[in-house]
Order: sequence, then C-alpha cells, then structure tokens
Amino acid sequence: MSKILCVDIETCSAASIRNGAYAYAEHESTRVWCVSFGTQDSATDEPHLYTWVPGNDLPESLCEWVVNGGLLLAHNATFEMAIWEHILTPEFGWPKPRLSQWRDTQAVAALANLPLSLEGLAGIYKNSAQKDMDGSALMKSVAVAEYDPEFDGYLYPALHDDQLTALIDYCEADVEATLNVWFRLPKMPDHELSAWHVDQKINHRGVCIDTEFVEQMALMAERRKRQLGNDVFRITGSLLANSTSTPALKAWLKEEGVELPVTERKTAGETREVETLNKVAVNDMLARDDIEGAVRAVLTNRVEANKSASLAKLKRVPNMVGADGRLRGALRYSVAHTGRWASSGIQVHNLPKDKREPEHRDRVLGYIREGSLDKVVATEDRPLEAMSESLRAMIVAGPGKDLIGADYSAIEARVLAWLAGDNSLISLFQSGADIYVKAAEDVGSDSRQLGKVCTLALGYGMGPIKFASTATSWGVPLDLKEARRVQRAWREANNSIVNFWFDLETAVRNAIENRGERYEVGKLSVAADSRCLVIRLPSGRSIRYWRPRLRRVTRLIPCVTPEGLIEERELDVSEIQFYTVGQGKNRMVLETTYGGKLVENVTQAVARDLLANALVNLEAKGFPVVLHVHDSVVAEVPHSDERTVDEFCYHMTELPEWAVGCPIAAEGYRSLMFQG
Repeated sequence: MSKILCVDIETCSAASIRNGAYAYAEHESTRVWCVSFGTQDSATDEPHLYTWVPGNDLPESLCEWVVNGGLLLAHNATFEMAIWEHILTPEFGWPKPRLSQWRDTQAVAALANLPLSLEGLAGIYKNSAQKDMDGSALMKSVAVAEYDPEFDGYLYPALHDDQLTALIDYCEADVEATLNVWFRLPKMPDHELSAWHVDQKINHRGVCIDTEFVEQMALMAERRKRQLGNDVFRITGSLLANSTSTPALKAWLKEEGVELPVTERKTAGETREVETLNKVAVNDMLARDDIEGAVRAVLTNRVEANKSASLAKLKRVPNMVGADGRLRGALRYSVAHTGRWASSGIQVHNLPKDKREPEHRDRVLGYIREGSLDKVVATEDRPLEAMSESLRAMIVAGPGKDLIGADYSAIEARVLAWLAGDNSLISLFQSGADIYVKAAEDVGSDSRQLGKVCTLALGYGMGPIKFASTATSWGVPLDLKEARRVQRAWREANNSIVNFWFDLETAVRNAIENRGERYEVGKLSVAADSRCLVIRLPSGRSIRYWRPRLRRVTRLIPCVTPEGLIEERELDVSEIQFYTVGQGKNRMVLETTYGGKLVENVTQAVARDLLANALVNLEAKGFPVVLHVHDSVVAEVPHSDERTVDEFCYHMTELPEWAVGCPIAAEGYRSLMFQG
C-alpha cells in the first residue's frame, strides 16, 4: 500500500483566485471540472493515476483512503483543502480529511528555498515529470465563468469531450509531477510539519474584518485622491493631472528648472545612475531651501498621494472576506529564504505600524467611522497618510470576542546576542535594563534613539554610508563623519557580534572549499555538498544556499574617510555566490553574500523558529491564534475568558529545549482591535 495519495482539482468560477483560496471556494459560482489523484511508491516507479468528474460514482479507493487516515498530498494544498471542504464534501458527499492527513510540496519547497510554482520546481528536478504547459493554457481558458444579469446566473465555458479529455490529461500530469518532486524534495522535519499544520489551522480559522470601516475608508481615500489630483491640476496650470505619474512629474520638474536626484540601479550586472523621485529623494528635495512655490507644493502633494497605493487594496477586501466576515488564507508559510512568513491578498504583513498616541489614533478612527473626510483634512497635515496608518484597525475581534496579543521585544537583537555568545549582553537583556541607553553610552551619546538605531541597524555589518541614511530616516540625522565614528565605536563595544560575522563567513568559505566537511560556529553547523550549502540552526531546521561557489571579482567599493568623504576603491575580492529563489518565486537567480548578511539570515531564521514554536505552543494551551505579523501574535478569545495577557505572554515566550538561555521577552494587550 502506497504511503501517500496525491490530489489535484480543476475548477471554474466567476471569483478571482487572487482573492484567496477560501473566498474562491466559498463563492456560489465555483464548480469542479475534475479531480485527479494518484499514488506512487518511489521516485523511480510509475504512478497509478485516476480521475473523477461530477456525475460519476464516488471513487471508492480514494474515499477508503481518506476514511482510514491515509496521507494526502497536493501542491499548494490550501486550494485543494478549501475546494474539498466547500464543494466536494457538501455537494458530492466526499469524506472530509483531517488536517493532519495533508502534506504540501509547495510548503516543503518554500522551506528548502526552492521555486514555489510546480512548473519551477519540476524544472529544478530535470528527471521528474514536467508540468504540461499546453494543458495549462486550456485550463486557463475554461477556468472563468461570467455573471449574466439578463440570465440572472452564471455562464460557464463549454467543455467538449476532447477538451475534457485534454483537461484530465493536464490534471493527471500535475499529479504525476507533484508525486515526482515529492520524492526528490528534502524531507520536512516533524516540528516543521507541526508548524505548517498550525499555520493551516490559523488560515482556516481566519480573522474578523470590520468591513463597514473598510468601505468607509475606501470611499474617503478615493475622494481625497481626487482632491489631490485637482490641487495639482490647479497648481500646475492644468499641466499635470496628478503628482503620482512619475514620467510626467519628472518632465514638469525639469521645465521648472529643477535638477532631479540620481540613484544607482543595477541592470544586467551593470550599475548605472538614473534619475529618481522615490520616497527618500522627494523628502531630501523638500528639505532643501531652494525648493519652493509650486514645486514644493507639488512634491508635498506627491508625498501624501503616494499613500493611496497602500489604500487601494481596500477595494478588494470585501471580495476576500467570507460570509461570516472573516479573512482566511492571509498568511503564507515560509516564503522568505529565512523561513519567515509572508502574506497575500490584503498583505497584512505590509500594513503600516500605527505609532500615534492613543488619543490621536482614536480621534482619526472616529472621523473615519463617521465618514468625515473634512474633519480628517482639517486636523491632519497628510490625510491619506493618517488613513494609511489606520489600516490595522480593520482587524478586529469577532462578536462576543476579545483579541489577546503580544509583540516580541527587540527579538532580533536578543537572538543575535545569544547566537554570538555575548554573555554580558544576554545578562543585560535578562536584567530588564534599557539596552538602547546602554548602546548609546557605548558610542559616547546620551540619545536613546541613536542607541536604538545602533542596536537594530549595526548588528549585521552595515557600513557608515547606509548607517547615516538609516539613522536619518529614523529621526537621528548623522553626517558621514559622525556615522563612521559611531559605527566604529559600536563595533569596538560589540566584539562578540563582530567576531560572529567573521567566524560564520569563514565557516561558509571552508565548507564550500571542502565539500562534505562540517564546521561548527557556536550553536550553528555549516556543511556543503555538490548541490547545496546548509546552515543547520539550533532548532534542527536548515537554511539552504543552492549551488554555492567562491569567485574572484573586481568591485568598486565606496569607503568613508576619517574626514567624512566618500572614496571609491577598486578591490579584488573573493565573493560567496549562490542561487536562490527570485522575486517571482518561479526561478533561481544568482546572489552574493558575506558574513554580516549570513548572520542576518540565521538571526532572522532563529527568531522565526521561536515564533513557530510559540504558535504551536499557544494553540496547545488553548489560545486560538488568528493572526501573526512579523514578531506579533494575536489570538481571539471569548469576553468571558478570564486568562490574562501575562499568561499569553508567558506561553509565547516559553523556550523550547534548543533555545535555553535565549533572553526573549514579550509585551501584550487585550483589546477589541488589533494593535500589533
């Protein structure tokens, strides 16, 4: 008897899959064309494939498999789970699998830093079955239904017998490709499988969205966007329709005699200077005394108008939310190279952090709920920015419920100290002392904010040029001379961390040069074979760097002199190169790395593993998690639940055996609204 059964489902709907698998499956127009499934004993065996179409008898072998608790496999299994729950079980009587039965090749690929699409993944394993691209075109042509107002119903594409046969062939080819890569992928550790199952449980549970608040803010944002466009049209004498069209704005600024800022852009391996009106460039221009009159007014308009991009997603929210007012499937497991979660749809991980004082925040939220744009305009310098900062308020507790949440405190700085073995810094964290004040003292300053910037920015080898820019963006203006001094003073005070950069880079270089040898760096283990460099984390999980190599290259390196001047030096350096998943997540691209970046990777990865442990732990302790955003976790409990925020924080910071001594801490809240 095979150990796993793979499933792939082809559907048609008037709903967009971009709104999420659960909203898609729940939509009244969604129907199933066919379900293909198959088994395979090993990577070299032929798969046994079957297909069911509506109208046929239930597939007995599959139903028996599910009832007996057999394992089920899919690529992006969330889609198959949702279709199964909302269509196959209620409409056709299929037995419903338990969550623990499911496995997902996309989740395993994400964990291994491989392409997320089945096409890209099959391409990595050249000997595996490949995705049928002709069938893919057919699938897309019959996947969309349309609503006909006259018919008062949905019109579906006609699927002739030969097309159905071709669609079945395509579906079975996907099953075969999925089974083939399943046997070739690195195996998911048990603790990661538990984390993925909890991830699926959280996504299925969903989080409540205040749709009335969303609709009101969307209307106000559109009105304000029109106002800003009208203002620019008037200021420029009808030459510009808005301030957000970059090509038109660049041309107008040049006509006004403004010299545009430039930035470096890397294209096809070559670095060149290009004109830019990005956020930093515009803010720098507005800081100049010679920018005035109409130019200043238009650039100020642009700063606010650019916030409309983050508010545009509000229009899609009603289509993503289920009939019960809950957003499901918002979290994406292990998308980042380090294993950290990302988000889709509303992009809850990208919602601006609300740093306003509670009184200020509540006043703006009240105006939005009233639908009073005039009041927001009258009290806020940049109304769209104020609305953008209010986006997290759309996430609320369900009826009769409260949200209990907490944020890890400076989690990366704490994990970095632990990984680097800096006992004095660990003791400082454990004592509850203000680490930012201590960091400021280390660099000869009494500015806590500067200490915070140093702690959060310099831990991964940042140079003085980038540090000066970062500090300025965080409200601590530094010229290059002072940035260089502060950076060097911080490094002198944090030798353990600086040594950690060099030790990890040395281990990685040694592993690449001596394939098969293992090198220990504190709590980490580094090794490489012919295909991959692996850094094994304290949790037992690994970060993978594919096809690693060392290459000598000549680089122009900008350096800061003691006088604060930038000098470019041509250096012959040995680069660490590897392949990683590109931005589209479907192909591998060449990247470079170094000690500080490697330390950033492992630090973020360990912080992520602590979060994964917390999610599993909180679920086990009866706190139903509904959302997590970066280092923040929130659960939803009944009003009558007497457990405290302190209890939530305690369970969130309970350390697994592999992290004993790591000085993590969390601060929490209980509210009707998300505050993470």
